[in-house]
Amino acid sequence: MIRNAFLDGNTFRSSHDVDKEALVGNVSFGVGLVFGRVEVLVSHTFLSREFERQDQEDSYSSATVLFKF
Repeated sequence: MIRNAFLDGNTFRSSHDVDKEALVGNVSFGVGLVFGRVEVLVSHTFLSREFERQDQEDSYSSATVLFKF
């Protein structure tokens, strides 16, 4: 990402910002199950640190239920 307003601050005038990490990454894994016309998908994503004084890495999960008709 070239510019992240949350880390770089305001685009048009001076504001607070943080020192970003030069290289960041993320890893995702998940599973999907199909029950006839219903699909259930669950995934989890791990993100590396995005700025220098960040206490720990971030992660999040997501779930999706699809009904086909």
